Amino acid sequence: MKTSRNAFVVSALLALAACASTSLVGCSGSAEDSASSSGSALSSALSAQVLHAVPNAVASDYHFTTQTFRLFGTTPNADGGGFATFADKSNWSTRHVAVGDWLSRNYQVASITKSGVTLRSATGTTSLKSGKETTINALYHRFDTASSYQGKNVWTVDGKTFADIHTQFGAGATADERTGTGPTAAIGTMTTVVLTSVDTDGVLAHAGLQEGSVLVALNGTQLHKGDLDTVATALTKSGTTVSLTVSEHGAQHTVTYNVD
Repeated sequence: MKTSRNAFVVSALLALAACASTSLVGCSGSAEDSASSSGSALSSALSAQVLHAVPNAVASDYHFTTQTFRLFGTTPNADGGGFATFADKSNWSTRHVAVGDWLSRNYQVASITKSGVTLRSATGTTSLKSGKETTINALYHRFDTASSYQGKNVWTVDGKTFADIHTQFGAGATADERTGTGPTAAIGTMTTVVLTSVDTDGVLAHAGLQEGSVLVALNGTQLHKGDLDTVATALTKSGTTVSLTVSEHGAQHTVTYNVD
């Protein structure tokens, strides 16, 4: 790679770091492409921003994007934990995050209270009240954007990137198997797989699954707790459609993954 191009990349990353140090608001989109154009090792400016790093990552694995989140609300507990519910305004997908979880690679949830959350970044902390929005210059690894929620329980998945995630982190979950009465008399007794832990770096987390998610079937075939890697592997097969039956609030529905 030519030296002049590397110099341009480092310059762009320094500019992004400067922007992030003065405001939560992201810089303009042109810098996003610059941050991901180099295959070299991480510059000191980028390393300072990456609080949640992926082992062996290079500069081309990361990109910045301006992103707006709304904090719907919080459910704190007496131990200083609990969870907060954020929505990504670009598609209104929601997720629950606990203290210590990452909103992006450069923003971490530091505390949760009845009134809101505190976010930690390389430049300090910022408070966000429930019901309010914040726009951040979010830093992501290519693994983080390997799936995209399309709404109505449909996801688009990059199979090749999911294969890389699977190689490095595996399915990234543990589960218990439960047998009980189904939600309707027609279903009768059913077996479900309840995720007891989910590694945020693993395949299942990137597929939108969380601790407590209840899995029933993969492409119509009943699942058991030893099948988590089968689910993960299915999501790496480019050119296929994967149907995952899940149970939520006593009702079953199908989540569809279009694997590109």
